[in-house]
Amino acid sequence: EGKVSGLMCSYNSLNGVPSCANRWLLTTLARNTWGFDGYITSDCGAEVDVWKSHHYKKTPESSLASILNAGTDVDCGPLAQAFAASAIRTKAIKEADIDAALRNQFRVRMKLGHFDPVGPFDTFSYANVVCTDYSIRLARQAATEGTVLVKNVQKLLPFQPNRANGNMDTFLVVGPTVKNSKAYARYYAASKVCNGD
Repeated sequence: EGKVSGLMCSYNSLNGVPSCANRWLLTTLARNTWGFDGYITSDCGAEVDVWKSHHYKKTPESSLASILNAGTDVDCGPLAQAFAASAIRTKAIKEADIDAALRNQFRVRMKLGHFDPVGPFDTFSYANVVCTDYSIRLARQAATEGTVLVKNVQKLLPFQPNRANGNMDTFLVVGPTVKNSKAYARYYAASKVCNGD
């Protein structure tokens, strides 16, 4: 309904079939039933999981074949890069399988005008927008407004306020995911944006 141009298959499996190798999910449901006409990318590493974690196929070449035949067009991880040539040599896949995936990718790029003459988005300057005073203020505002604080109504949370002023002066956050926001930021984006701001 939303006319999206890209879908991402995930690390998990559905009914015992890894989602990036699930032809029913990617082709029968997404493309044939819903009429999806874009490209399907793996989450980075999900295609390797088909072989190494799910043990869905015995070889990387047969795993790559199952992924392409299911309808995954973009291998975000290293599987296709490392094993496409040997998969073609062993006839696990054909060049036509790669061509089909490329057609889906390039159809979206053509819709986006990537091969048209120079337009306004081609002259867009990264330096004029990113790390300006305005963009830094806007990013801080988004982070502030997107933060959720829990109000301890009816004293449900085990916090003991300071007896002198009734406020929480300090508290400690512990656990294995306490630094996830920084870890995710480093994984999905540059770790030192705008000189560390």
